[in-house]
Amino acid sequence: MFFKPKSKIIENLLAISAVIIFLNIFYSIKVYKDQVAKADNARRLLDIQIISQKVYGELISSRSRIPDSIETNLKVIGTSRDNCSIDCLGEKTDPKCLDLNQIYNFDRINKMPFDPVSGNEKITFYAVKRNENNRLVIYACKAQLNEKIIIKR
Repeated sequence: MFFKPKSKIIENLLAISAVIIFLNIFYSIKVYKDQVAKADNARRLLDIQIISQKVYGELISSRSRIPDSIETNLKVIGTSRDNCSIDCLGEKTDPKCLDLNQIYNFDRINKMPFDPVSGNEKITFYAVKRNENNRLVIYACKAQLNEKIIIKR
């Protein structure tokens, strides 16, 4: 008779311990996913900085202006001829990609950067446009954690 209350206490403690362990596992997974997303966003910022520096470096060295192919409508950077119409931070992009490799020699910095999660050379998921003040604006369209990663130059 003395065993019943003790076993019930042990049973309850084991159940509580199991719940705490599972909560810690789920919390750890969420923290890990957030850290990976932050690292991906840092990579996206670096990538669009590389694109921005390349475009402006070429403009300065050639004493030129932003090329006419970079228009006021938002275009995804990539080599694809179609299927480039995506939602980029609430703005719809042009159906045709903009191939910056045809304008600038990205071979010097290896290849055109692309989104670390979903991008490739055909569709980088980085977009570019010229704003109303004739300034270059580059977007990372697939930023995570509700961040808006944009560079204006």
